[in-house]
Amino acid sequence: MAKKWILSSLAAVAVAVGIVACGGGGGTPQTGDSGGGGLGLIPDPTLGGVTAIGAPLSGATITLIDSKGLSFTTTADADGKYTFAKADIAAATPPFLITASTSLGDSQISHYTIVTSKSAGGWANVTPLTTAVAALASPTTIPSAMTKEQLAAIATSDVTSATAKVKAAIQPLSNALNIPSAFDPTTDSTFVANRTGADLLLDHIGVAVRTSGVNITNKMAVVTEDAASTSSVSVPKAGTTTNQLPSDNTNTSGFDALAAKFQKCFKVASTLRLSNKTTSGATLHADCTGIAAPDYLHNGTPFMNRWATALNSSAMDNATFSAPVVRLRLQQSGNGVREKISVNFNFKDSSGAGYTRPETIEKQADGSWLLVGNKRDYNFFSESALTYYDDVSTLAFNNTNNSRVDAGLRLSVDPRAYIDSTGKGTNAALDMTTSSGSKEGTAGKFVTLAASVPAGSKTVGCVVVKGPGALVGQQWQGFHPNGILLKRPDASTVQDYLAIDSIVTDGARSAITAATAAAAGNFGAGQTVSFSYNGATISNICTYNFGNRAGTSTTLTDTANPTVWETTQSSNTYVVEMKALGPRKNVLTGAANDATIQGRNLAWYTGPRYARDSTPSDALVKQFDNNPNITFEVFDTDGKLRAVINSRYLGELPPAEMAKVYFEANRVSKFDSATLKRYLNFADATATVTDSSTTVTANWTTSADAWGADRINLYLEVQRSEVGTGIANVTTSPTKVNGLWTSDAATANELNVISGTNFYWWNSGFAKPTGTTACTGSSLISTTGVNVSRSTLSLTGSTIDSPYYGSTQLTNACIAASGSATTKAYLLRELATRTYTDSNVRLYAYTSNKLLRN
Repeated sequence: MAKKWILSSLAAVAVAVGIVACGGGGGTPQTGDSGGGGLGLIPDPTLGGVTAIGAPLSGATITLIDSKGLSFTTTADADGKYTFAKADIAAATPPFLITASTSLGDSQISHYTIVTSKSAGGWANVTPLTTAVAALASPTTIPSAMTKEQLAAIATSDVTSATAKVKAAIQPLSNALNIPSAFDPTTDSTFVANRTGADLLLDHIGVAVRTSGVNITNKMAVVTEDAASTSSVSVPKAGTTTNQLPSDNTNTSGFDALAAKFQKCFKVASTLRLSNKTTSGATLHADCTGIAAPDYLHNGTPFMNRWATALNSSAMDNATFSAPVVRLRLQQSGNGVREKISVNFNFKDSSGAGYTRPETIEKQADGSWLLVGNKRDYNFFSESALTYYDDVSTLAFNNTNNSRVDAGLRLSVDPRAYIDSTGKGTNAALDMTTSSGSKEGTAGKFVTLAASVPAGSKTVGCVVVKGPGALVGQQWQGFHPNGILLKRPDASTVQDYLAIDSIVTDGARSAITAATAAAAGNFGAGQTVSFSYNGATISNICTYNFGNRAGTSTTLTDTANPTVWETTQSSNTYVVEMKALGPRKNVLTGAANDATIQGRNLAWYTGPRYARDSTPSDALVKQFDNNPNITFEVFDTDGKLRAVINSRYLGELPPAEMAKVYFEANRVSKFDSATLKRYLNFADATATVTDSSTTVTANWTTSADAWGADRINLYLEVQRSEVGTGIANVTTSPTKVNGLWTSDAATANELNVISGTNFYWWNSGFAKPTGTTACTGSSLISTTGVNVSRSTLSLTGSTIDSPYYGSTQLTNACIAASGSATTKAYLLRELATRTYTDSNVRLYAYTSNKLLRN
């Protein structure tokens, strides 16, 4: 269950789950009936083993590739057992790379093991732990990326050394769980998946693969919400480490019983699982009780509302549920409190489609487990995001090619909450009469709900988010220590999320800190936050735009609802680390190592969405490696501080470079050449999509062990700005340019001396259509997204729900009311796939191109 700063490599750390359950001492494969402890493999197998992640990977495809490039395949049974009979692989020449691939919930999982010799009765488990060994022994980050020559060069001593490193790192935990010293994750054949012994060890351990080695975590090491965990250890490919995992441990007995309760519930017909539905509740069928505690609450949502879509769906009749997979232990028992663990529930509907639902479970006095939720009133959380952005634009400006890889956190803040006079938040969108458990359509949108706020209550105006970060001179790594301000984007009057607006000033941070201290945890009617900025007294932080920390202030309002304060920004992903992509294959022209599509200098990314210093220190990486605390400071529309929510980020934040590793190793879906040309090749006759297009047609490929696309995105915009050289003598918006010198002189000077022509980013913006006398109408920005099944490889004529922009819109865009000859514009098109990795990281793969209007 990988979960740390770097993503588990190629499935290497598959879903942050307990690792394989291998048995205690060594031995040879069992034959005959397994009874209570044997594996029941067929007599005299050439090679066999078990694939598991704490629970067996039933039905996994097992692929053996030998050092000559030959491939052999078999299937794991219900217990995760597999065999290759002697005759099946008689022609195979070791070393072997064995891969186990299967779907778990809505993710694809792949695990690896390396076998350096072949003999009758050979044994090779395939689990996250053996993936750690394989990743350390392999010359590539992802074992499956090895060539046959690289595989042939791996010696037994390489695997032995890697195994010793892994065992040394986990030794304190192994000792605490009474695991025999002879335990070998690959060759131990005594395996019973009963959540005891070595199987229990695997419920504790998470593995994340990195380019330099692997990260191993004790997921059961409990830390408080406001403290950083130190439960992980880095094991390098080269050299050794003296660090070891902490020995914190628990037991997970009862997990299977909880899965069985879900199984029982969904044997009931969908028409009966919920009855007597009203806006405020429903009656749960008797066979569905005993799953969640009566006071269950997760991100402002009761159990029946949170699970309403599944409970109401006929496709979920006879759905199959796997035992919960550990993400992180949140609370240990003692001093009157009960043990809590964050887990993933993975299940499949009657069609075989998989789903994953994160939950918090609590151990009851009788040893059973119930869902209890995270007990938060608000739907606020964070998840990691990883991006591979392939920009094939060749515009003659320094700063318009966005080719890069980046890693960061998506900050999900739903403003649809009523905050009453006591400071308690209530989810305003709940409605059990709908199939989703929430108000749907316009009735469930922010503006509609905000127009009927109950007497004595307020809605969310804005939120300040803080996370791991540090100032480095005038720059910063990770989150700026003052925090970042989030507001509703003004692109739509019904947006139900908050976007990143600006960095909070020193004065605002001091005022927020003072208000928090005064509240002492009881915010009630709210704490007033007043501070000075640019000579003015600010009494409502939600109404203010701090620009680039030193820019001109602007009050932003929604004219349809003056109590709502908005931002011109649209993204809610904060980028922690970024690297520019250099020469690579041009997917439109076929040119190899094309230097014309290199990414721009990272100094150009100066907005509030980006860490100014994009290379985090080792200390900061360690914090992001260990489930850091993300703090949400909630303000109402009056600008009063109403709550402070500590939300531990659960999952790994991979380094930016892993996006490149995954993309080049074909771990993500990729559009075919014809599709890319259809949408992005402006100069080629194959670019058949026109301005009047109303549908999306696309094809893509997904390799056997890739995370299949679950969404296809098409984004278009017309951007306009003046152009020129340097940044010291800009004729437009000089205050913001000068502000950059005030806030970060080093970056300003770096940008100012770059030779060539710039497309000035600080005064750029979305173009509007040309009017009779001025730029009028809506900004030329459009996005279409289509959710797809991960097994899908094409879209045919899917309807576009927003305008499609082409050369006509670019030609007709109003780019300079004054007619400035230095103002230019470009049309940007992006085609992207989205997926989630096996460790819950949102992964995007973009391809984009721009068409210039001179």
